[in-house]
Amino acid sequence: MDPTVQYLTVAGLAAVTWFGVPGAGDAALVAAAIAAAGATGDNLDIRLVLGAAFIGALIGGGIGYWVGSSGGRALILRAGPFLNWREGMVAKAENLFARFGRPASVIALPIMCGVSAVPVSTYIPFSTVGRLGWVLVTGGLAYVLGPDAVAVLKSVGVGAVAAVLGIALIVFAIYYLWSQRHPAAAAAYKAKLEALRASSGSGDRQDQGPSGPTPT
Repeated sequence: MDPTVQYLTVAGLAAVTWFGVPGAGDAALVAAAIAAAGATGDNLDIRLVLGAAFIGALIGGGIGYWVGSSGGRALILRAGPFLNWREGMVAKAENLFARFGRPASVIALPIMCGVSAVPVSTYIPFSTVGRLGWVLVTGGLAYVLGPDAVAVLKSVGVGAVAAVLGIALIVFAIYYLWSQRHPAAAAAYKAKLEALRASSGSGDRQDQGPSGPTPT
């Protein structure tokens, strides 16, 4: 494939991810960085790969921020597909901003920054730092570890990896469809998991016992 097309693909999928659709940009950046490391035979420049991902992330994030600012919660939570996922996304963003304030824009999805009414003067610098960190960490690690990862993949076999990923995808699809058809049951299941995690954490703290000097 022509390198220019690959750079544009990385930029486009990065924009999609930072608009609010997770996964695509990460996968494209990792694949392109591995290719730039020479593990696949493609002639890509890691500097152009990282630059394309960064520009795409900024563009997608900017569009997402504008959509969130214009439409607000009503737009994000309107009835339709993936409502449960969108509700969870809003809840996580609200918790994030409640805990860290506006600097949470570094890691929050730009569309949720818009919904949360983060000022442009705050959003731009913090979001830019976040996108740059994503590009350097994700792309940099893939570039450094890429050749070893490809070697492992070849030794294990593409078919085996594809089978594992296929099973995981099927399990996720079944759970998602079930949660969409039975939202109350899914919410109760999540509540039980949270309760188990909370009780496990409190149990660990009790096992540690009180701190302080040991009486003589």
